[in-house]
Amino acid sequence: MIELGSSLGGANTRRSGYFVPPAYDNATYTLLPKGTFVNDTHWQYTAKCSGCSSWGDDDIGFTTLDATAQNALAFAFSQSPPDEPANNESIFTIHDSVGHWYHDFANIGNEDFDELVSKNSEGPATSAAGGSTGTPSSTTPQPTTTASSAEPTTTSNAEPTTTSSAESTPASSAESTPASSAESTTASTTESATATPPSSSANSTATATSSATAAPTASVDPLPFPSSCPGVAAVAYPQVVADGWKLTKIAGGLTTPRTAIFDSMGNMLVLQASLGISVHTFGPDGCLNSSTTVVSNRNLNHGLTLSPDSKSLYASSMTTAWKWEWDPATRKLGEQTVIITGMNNGGHNTRAVYISPNHPNIILASVGSNANWDYEAESMTAGRAAVKAFDMDKMPAGGFVYNTDGYQFGYGLRNEVGLVFDPANNVWGVENGGDVSCPPIPSFQPELTRRPSGLQAHGRKPGYGHPQ
Repeated sequence: MIELGSSLGGANTRRSGYFVPPAYDNATYTLLPKGTFVNDTHWQYTAKCSGCSSWGDDDIGFTTLDATAQNALAFAFSQSPPDEPANNESIFTIHDSVGHWYHDFANIGNEDFDELVSKNSEGPATSAAGGSTGTPSSTTPQPTTTASSAEPTTTSNAEPTTTSSAESTPASSAESTPASSAESTTASTTESATATPPSSSANSTATATSSATAAPTASVDPLPFPSSCPGVAAVAYPQVVADGWKLTKIAGGLTTPRTAIFDSMGNMLVLQASLGISVHTFGPDGCLNSSTTVVSNRNLNHGLTLSPDSKSLYASSMTTAWKWEWDPATRKLGEQTVIITGMNNGGHNTRAVYISPNHPNIILASVGSNANWDYEAESMTAGRAAVKAFDMDKMPAGGFVYNTDGYQFGYGLRNEVGLVFDPANNVWGVENGGDVSCPPIPSFQPELTRRPSGLQAHGRKPGYGHPQ
């Protein structure tokens, strides 16, 4: 990321989806002043990058540039500056322009590389034709930490400064929705969720029936709805809510919050994409009074859900879903288990996960298409544009493999970014529509039924669903 103005600065991030990219700690930039300038019409940024030829981890895989062949490179450009130019974890808006090109690395080697770097590292920046020379920054901030591993790591839970809110909760429960929608705790995330997927264009439904009884929820006292919260800045953009609803911003400064859920004690758990999972408690005024990071994993990016009894917490990255033991009273994590592996690496990278409230051994997981028109997803074996169900009572060692294990719960679903059971056991999905104009979608939804032998799809009529 390069920030332009009267001077130039760089920051090191790694993008893998529709959210603000996390800082990438395994590479450093050394700015070369003689090749760096800003004038009235142009800019040029020249730097030596160490650690930029190979990147990745065990979760998303590794990429290594081939020094003897052509490599695909890309750029993204935005006219809006980052909120904090000197901070490589700063929030910034989605790009205005994007492009790709190929570069032949076989023809760019130079035996005098070290000497050239040394010469361009000395003295003032070179003057550019057509304008005055700007003042370059002397060097980009150098990362001091190492890249996080693919496996999530739990951090010690600091005790909150106030404990009374552990007995209180907003009028919402983890069993009824995977995301916060209750009137008493509506949190605006428009300030930090600046790089988001395209808006939803359709809803997909599935019908499930069962005679099992849902687990009872803990009884907690409702909180008052605050008109404002101390120390929380006003929303950055105008907000409009439906009649009968209220909106108050209760937190800011989060890192791309994607999903918020509540446990049985009223604690709010938030998945912050490219950061991890945080837990937040409420004070008697309905505002937050403590926030603690409980999982640090830069690969977590969307999916977050709880078991009906709030004793198990689930979250997902692009390729993997994990489970942790969770204690709502102490707000501490226990043992970590891999539940699902092998989810498609590429395309839409968010993975919605949800636990059946009446059958807590069943977990649903969605994988979106890998393009606007993913024609291979017409086959159920592709493992894309689909929702699958897995019986955790039958989980093999090492977890399920998405493409080959589990039940095909639904397919022809371009990108289900949210899943939820309603009180009648119907499954609802939030369908993330196409990035470009598409023909009208026929009014057909796959018929999905809960059967004693497991969750199974009845199939799909020809000509309906994604990509048709």
